[in-house]
Amino acid sequence: MPDKRTGSLCLSLSFFALRKMNLFRFILILTAIFWGILPPRTLAKTRPDVFELSLEELLEIPIVAASTISEKPSDSPASAIVFSSETIRERGYTNLLDLLEDVPQIEVNRRVDTGHNNYLTVMGISGVERMQIMVDGIRVTPITGNLYSLGRQFSLQNAQRVEIIFGPMSSIYGADVFSGLINIVTHNGHTSKNSEVHLETGSFSTNNLSLTFNSEIKGLLKGNSTSNPGFSLTFHDISSDGPNLPKFYPKEFAWYNNQFQSGRMLNFPGSNAESKTNFRPFSVEENSRFIQARFNHKRFELGMIRISESHSSSTGVLPDFTIYDRSAVFETHYNTIYGIHRLSGPSNRWNLQSQISHHFYEVDPATNLVNNFSGYQPGYKYARDRSTSIEERLTLRTSRNKILTLGLTYQQHDSMPRTADLSSPYNRDVPIESQGHIYPGSNLGALLPQGIPLETYKINYENFGGYAQLQTNSNRKCQIILGARYDKNSHYGTSFNPRLGIVVRPNEKTNVKLLYGTAFLAPPPDKTYAHYGSFAPDPNNPGDVKSYYLHVANPELKPEKVRSMQAEVSLKIDDKKRFTLNAYRSDISNLHQMAILGPGTFKGKPVDTLAHWTNRGEATAYGGSIRFDGLSFHQNFRLKYFAALAFSNGDVAGEPLPYSSRTSAHAGLTFDRNRLTVSPRFIYQGKSYLQYKDASGMQLSNSPFVIANLFVRYRLNSGSKASHSIFINVRNLFDHRYYHPGFAEGGVGLSNAPQEPRYVSAGFDLQF
Repeated sequence: MPDKRTGSLCLSLSFFALRKMNLFRFILILTAIFWGILPPRTLAKTRPDVFELSLEELLEIPIVAASTISEKPSDSPASAIVFSSETIRERGYTNLLDLLEDVPQIEVNRRVDTGHNNYLTVMGISGVERMQIMVDGIRVTPITGNLYSLGRQFSLQNAQRVEIIFGPMSSIYGADVFSGLINIVTHNGHTSKNSEVHLETGSFSTNNLSLTFNSEIKGLLKGNSTSNPGFSLTFHDISSDGPNLPKFYPKEFAWYNNQFQSGRMLNFPGSNAESKTNFRPFSVEENSRFIQARFNHKRFELGMIRISESHSSSTGVLPDFTIYDRSAVFETHYNTIYGIHRLSGPSNRWNLQSQISHHFYEVDPATNLVNNFSGYQPGYKYARDRSTSIEERLTLRTSRNKILTLGLTYQQHDSMPRTADLSSPYNRDVPIESQGHIYPGSNLGALLPQGIPLETYKINYENFGGYAQLQTNSNRKCQIILGARYDKNSHYGTSFNPRLGIVVRPNEKTNVKLLYGTAFLAPPPDKTYAHYGSFAPDPNNPGDVKSYYLHVANPELKPEKVRSMQAEVSLKIDDKKRFTLNAYRSDISNLHQMAILGPGTFKGKPVDTLAHWTNRGEATAYGGSIRFDGLSFHQNFRLKYFAALAFSNGDVAGEPLPYSSRTSAHAGLTFDRNRLTVSPRFIYQGKSYLQYKDASGMQLSNSPFVIANLFVRYRLNSGSKASHSIFINVRNLFDHRYYHPGFAEGGVGLSNAPQEPRYVSAGFDLQF
């Protein structure tokens, strides 16, 4: 039984949580607490003795995403990094976004864009749609490549490990794995028998609740214990009111603090025209939810993953041109169901995996933008994707040192790209053509009182793919992988993507990798058919309407292609120190970027500024990183530490790479003594350029910054019974005011996006 201090602490935190959370959540948490505290049960050992693990055991956790077979990251013919469950727990990561901030060669820009919310740059290449995210090998991001929001919806609360692969992986996973992939591997009822309650509350009314359950289902089927089915369930919910940015950044939010108080809003940059609206309190709420259920029995696995994310749809926009209101929300859902059957031959000489999955992505009909593009009226959005995928993968061990992998895939897609602004929420039960939607403000002129009917698009296409991969390891000193994939898309044509990887070990302490790969990124429907904007009375033509700004579709948008070369050298100084050097170069053709077309017409009406997505010629990204990992043991404590310096450069049609800092650095350590763990971490990010220029023609950019994060955990008890711990998490420890590069589209975006001030949270974990 826990001691009195444990009970008092849990009771105090429970009452504190009651003030922050609704009654239903509180009852759920309280039930879980008493379930974990009152009947202590045998607990499988999940946290190995820290004094027994070597540096190699901490860094060389086997991964499968790099070549579909289990192998150490150093053996894998790919540039890869893995985060173990121990590292995830020691640093206090509860979601993928927080973890990615500490990864060299990945740049996370927060609060920069209306739709994405947060933006991602990998090895100099920006765009979240270029990085595939999987959970247990099942893709959860839109298969069509549509622009998903990257928030805190990808939970790590039940993660065994997180595998991050850098560079193109189209030779296995398809034509759109452009800059890399992430695979979150979770526990199931066989790999873990533990369940856990996580409760955290912090600044800006932030609540972080998760419940995980892992168990074998005994007695369901006849047979010995090894035939028991395994089951796991994860529920993770994060909500936050967000910081009051006008208070912390009065300069950037001067319009909100001064002019908006009287209901004044600007129509467009450079125009003196204004609109009147009612004042509304500032709000930038965020909500994320992750639900996963897995059932495993012998050769079969069935799973369901439901992910939701919502954030303020005013994110990244100047308060002069948008309303930061509670109703202005951008919400997306990702639903995936899948089934897997695995069959093995004698002595595992061959393995056949059959997999089918169905993916549904949706921009919620409640999504609502209230800005100058919608004429400060509610501008609702909607989009959806339906995708079904079938894959057969055969792995043959042709000899002791050769592995041949063959695969066939079929994908069927049905996509409705993101709509223009709608005056009322989209009705899922009625075809959009019958809902009577018009472009905002187009009915204000006497010449067209019914308005201009909204143009809509629908896309259906299929993709057939086949791939082959041969991996050899003749003498443990040289390993080669050679692979290629061919895809035929009924909408965008064909693509062929080869892959070559060589791993050489000249001695026991040195590991050298040479890698080459290509990828093909079909234009996401949300880019090809993106169109939005509004109309207003035309002062030069009474009775008619015009538009100050319209983003229009570009059906001629072509696919991107990338060729990437990487080199990596890993040098083990001794059993407790390691250096890793990495260099890369990527050449991209037909890069997708936003382009301002200038004045024009749309549906016969004048438009001051037209814009659309276009192919902006050639781009080159090159750079590298140097990383040091160390481990030291002392009489009664252990230190793990890392430091990394990354460099990135290149150009897009002669201009700097957007949203990519040329220099960045990461450093941190983990102090572990008995029940106490302390993990401080530091991030330096140099100046990043935007793809936009100021009035004088200078490229817009943000300023360099340094921030510190701190996580402290204290284990109240540990051993064979229920394990309890309390923790404190601090982001932006020194309360620095800093900025990430914004988007500044059409002159209404924030070129420097203000970031969160100091954030402090506290909570507890109950593992039983």
